Amino acid sequence: MMSLSCIRILAIDLSYRDTGVCIYDKYDDGTSNVVQTKSIKSKPIGSSFSSYYLARLEMKNTITTINSIFAAWKCDCCIIEMPCFTQSSKSAIAIGLCWGATCYLGVENLVFIEPSALKKWSSSKKGDKKTKVKQEVESRGFLDSNDNIVDAVGIAMMFSDLVSTIKYNETNRR
Repeated sequence: MMSLSCIRILAIDLSYRDTGVCIYDKYDDGTSNVVQTKSIKSKPIGSSFSSYYLARLEMKNTITTINSIFAAWKCDCCIIEMPCFTQSSKSAIAIGLCWGATCYLGVENLVFIEPSALKKWSSSKKGDKKTKVKQEVESRGFLDSNDNIVDAVGIAMMFSDLVSTIKYNETNRR
């Protein structure tokens, strides 16, 4: 009996307040599986200078947790949706913390994506918010009320679909 090979994906919806994490297995036979999900929460950022310093420590905890998950689960790759846009100065600081913290990721085969990639994958239109992403993820049998976890699962599914498309194209090119 032949054993299936597997790509283990660590998909992350990086956010200061609530980072969604998904460990996802993609098998050679086209099947896939959500292995585990997690939400990494941080305390709100205050408005004083010292609260920004403490927020840095919260983000350090998030990155340490991600590094631990990657190592413990022996993931083959890591896909991270990075926050890009903001409507307030406090949000801009939180986004800066996220971007800066990625310097301390000790993961191999790291891919950054912007939020629009997930929206395109789910055929979202302008103004759909997260509705279409959630619908696509739920249509594949995964249910969760945490939007950040749903996005992380969607990121894993999107990457899995890309791997399938590439393998299909390579097989049919011959």
